[in-house]
Amino acid sequence: MRSFSVSLVVLMMVLVACATEQPDEVADVAEPPETSEAPAPDPERAGPSQGEAMDAGIDEAPDFEREQMDGSFFRLSDHDGTVRVLNFWATWCMPCRVEVPEFVEMQERYRDDGLLFVGISLDDEGFAAVEPFAEEFSMNYPQVVDDGEITDLYGGVYGLPTTFVVDRQGDIRARFNGRVHQEDLEPFLQELLAESV
Repeated sequence: MRSFSVSLVVLMMVLVACATEQPDEVADVAEPPETSEAPAPDPERAGPSQGEAMDAGIDEAPDFEREQMDGSFFRLSDHDGTVRVLNFWATWCMPCRVEVPEFVEMQERYRDDGLLFVGISLDDEGFAAVEPFAEEFSMNYPQVVDDGEITDLYGGVYGLPTTFVVDRQGDIRARFNGRVHQEDLEPFLQELLAESV
């Protein structure tokens, strides 16, 4: 009887230790996986935005220049007078994969009003990872790859996605840590687009 009780207790401990719950929502901030493959996004499991726009801790957006996928160079200051959304992301980041289609839609809708999204990839594989992703998601805005220099200029990026919103004057107006939903971002962008230079 004693061995049966001990066996039952051990069995229960094993079952409890092995039980895993599947989360109801995808985390809003992604950690890098062991491989570069990422599952397809599921908008129903994407999770909420990480609260309100936060103070970025930097007044003026630091300028940078980086090569784009087509070999041309992107310089942030070349786009002064536009509202710029700088999105630090990676192909393996599930919340990034969910918000990209919303960014594509807003870029298309507000391009002529002076809006420019800029994707800043932190993929270790560089454009080898970014290019197929950009094609799959029909990304209609500039993509650059960061080696850490841009993240340092912006005070560090400690989770993905991280998004900065820069107004027409070149001032950082918001920083979003984690996924930002279109219904939260779009009205804010509309206000900034309505401001004069």
